[in-house]
Amino acid sequence: MGRSQYGQLSANSLDHDPITAAIPRQDDFILTCDHGRGTGAGWRNHGAKVAGAENIWLAVFGPDSSPMGERTNNAAIGQNQIAATLAALLGEDYHGAVPKSGSPIADLLPGKTVAR
Repeated sequence: MGRSQYGQLSANSLDHDPITAAIPRQDDFILTCDHGRGTGAGWRNHGAKVAGAENIWLAVFGPDSSPMGERTNNAAIGQNQIAATLAALLGEDYHGAVPKSGSPIADLLPGKTVAR
């Protein structure tokens, strides 16, 4: 997850937040956004002409995902991989059914065989 003007959410804070503390721990969650915000203190918009707006954040937590904390300097992942990752957590092969989609994010799926 990235930093924002609203603060930083960490894996530890999920256990201490009254809302997320009430989430049953047998469930997996994928949280993301539909677009980036741009960079710098003066950003006001998003889109193809806004530097950094192509970058989004992704948070994954639950018993079937790897606990990796905030990651930096890792291989880029694409928004087109999220549906395949969600399906893989459910034991389904979305990428096999929709070949134009991205492949599942293997780092988030410990012990699961991921079709590429």
